[in-house]
Amino acid sequence: MNPTLDPMRALSALAICGSGAFASLATWVINNRDRVADMPLGEIAAASKVSETTVFRFARQLGFSGYREMRVALAELRGIAHGQKLSEEWMSASHNDPYSAIINNTINVHSEILRNTAVLTDPIALRSAVTFIQNARVINVFGFGSSTGPVVDLYQRLIRFGYVASNYSDPHVLTAVTANPPAGSLFFGISFSGQSKDVVDVLASANRQGLPSVLITSHPDSAAAQLANVVLHSAPAGAVGGSETVGTRISQLTMIEMICTGLALEHPRKNEFLRNAAVIEREIEKKRVAEKLPTPTENLHRIR
Repeated sequence: MNPTLDPMRALSALAICGSGAFASLATWVINNRDRVADMPLGEIAAASKVSETTVFRFARQLGFSGYREMRVALAELRGIAHGQKLSEEWMSASHNDPYSAIINNTINVHSEILRNTAVLTDPIALRSAVTFIQNARVINVFGFGSSTGPVVDLYQRLIRFGYVASNYSDPHVLTAVTANPPAGSLFFGISFSGQSKDVVDVLASANRQGLPSVLITSHPDSAAAQLANVVLHSAPAGAVGGSETVGTRISQLTMIEMICTGLALEHPRKNEFLRNAAVIEREIEKKRVAEKLPTPTENLHRIR
């Protein structure tokens, strides 16, 4: 998607200067822009009384690669508008406690990002990601910078489930791994932009060796997304300017939760699988309970 494309400006221009079905559809989308971000192609075609082909060509006319990309842009626009509205409401009101407003605004913006995650997640891609993990002998989870947290989270969940997995956030170490990976390896990347050279290099290497790959990214048209076998689309940024935010990591972690739930549901020995996971969790819980240490008062009594 062209990063300089303004969806509302393009829609307004088409509604005013266009003709026929495209002009009518542009007007309908403008009037229903908050709903459109949540509607699949068939639903918007029925609601606006045009064919699905017309909706697809309409999205292309606006400058998008297809309807899905237009829907993503409208979802991001809705999130930004919602955040701006909350800020304006707070600025116009006489708040005695600005931190209450900060709490409410932050929760509202992140709730919107979670709703967008539900809209953007493709069930077929989600199932494919689960299948790739199930069939892999070794799972290499990787990501850099702010993606490191979600990478570690997925890695820890996989080893708790009994999968053979490793996590990498050092590009030099990862280069050595991708140079000679064992048969049956899966490369699972997490990248907000999908443009990191290190991420692209790993996926390109996996492709050359015929190894499968999965990518979580907020930019499905990025260079990395073009190389991955399965792309899971996390929610776009919830901040003006499209920069990465805590909300994007919340979206990534939510997708990881979906994957792990799918792994549990699809496991051929589900009961044994869940029982083993519970055993591991109990063992980890033991490590969280520190040995009771003497208090300062007890130490004084001992000295005396």
